Amino acid sequence: MATRLVNLDRQTPMFLPCDLCDWVPDGHIVHFVLDAVEQLPTHHFAVNRRGTGSEQYPPTMMLALVIYCYAYVAPNFLGHGTANPKTNESDD
Repeated sequence: MATRLVNLDRQTPMFLPCDLCDWVPDGHIVHFVLDAVEQLPTHHFAVNRRGTGSEQYPPTMMLALVIYCYAYVAPNFLGHGTANPKTNESDD
């Protein structure tokens, strides 16, 4: 039976904005995380192959989200980060 995954295509333009990368400035950590995750061998990740339940998000998208949250969002949320989330530059 085919695996049901939510369609995730970062290359397909959307209505607003035309490109998701337009929302993120150049040099932002999210670009590094996405590039790194795309190079990882993720074919062995477990997914629900029975086709039951709701469509799943692709494992690579979920991995990128977890890495981004641990690397950028969590330290800044907890007050341990020094980067300004809007400019990704030090507040000092």
